[in-house]
Amino acid sequence: MRKLILTAATAGLVLTSAAGSVFAQDEEVEYPSMRIVETWTCKYNEGKGRADLDKANAAWNKWMDKRGHKDYTALMATPYFFAEAAFDVGWIGVARDGHAFGTGTDVWLSEGGKVSDMFSEAITCDSHSAFVSMNVDPSENDGNDEGDDTFVLSFSNCSVKEGHTFEDYMAATKQWNEYAAEHDFRQAGWVWFPVAGEADDDYDFKFAGAEDDYRTMGANWQLYLDGHWQKSNELFEDIVKCDASRIYNA
Repeated sequence: MRKLILTAATAGLVLTSAAGSVFAQDEEVEYPSMRIVETWTCKYNEGKGRADLDKANAAWNKWMDKRGHKDYTALMATPYFFAEAAFDVGWIGVARDGHAFGTGTDVWLSEGGKVSDMFSEAITCDSHSAFVSMNVDPSENDGNDEGDDTFVLSFSNCSVKEGHTFEDYMAATKQWNEYAAEHDFRQAGWVWFPVAGEADDDYDFKFAGAEDDYRTMGANWQLYLDGHWQKSNELFEDIVKCDASRIYNA
């Protein structure tokens, strides 16, 4: 499956509507590049499993290639550390920009019937959401790696604390990225702003982290245990509150 790349520009209007409540009115601030992301959460139908879904995925890839669509990338995510209400499998699709997202959706709805039926035979999806994704730490998994295309993906819901702004969070993130690079942390990071389809959006943004594998994740956790959690708390504790991460094999 094609590589997930989350670092390109999208329409400013979408960002304003999605995240205006957490941004201070400062036109001088420059933000990292962004993309539109859609997610589906699904359960396997009775008697169906990953092999059935993989057949649908293969048909989808052929369908995309036949039409020359190179501006949309997708991956599958399977829960690994999760709560009781976890889904079986998730779809994360990334569009190059708003135009590609809209045009691609129209084409899929009008021409994707046979492939869509293959997905419907394998899975039933109970959510479909859209986000604007901002790359806030491109140090790893920047889309240029030609090796193994599997990785570990984590999500936390976060809110900026009263008296602070998203700019404060971004400033702290910049400091953390520099500190993390000096101390050999290896993780890419994105901020996802909810746009549509979220039943529970009582948060400002999701923080998404990606690591190459569980060995890398474990090494990062050990760095925190060795005392680097103190720097993280120093930078973020007063600015933002995040819930416990959910972790997926992607």
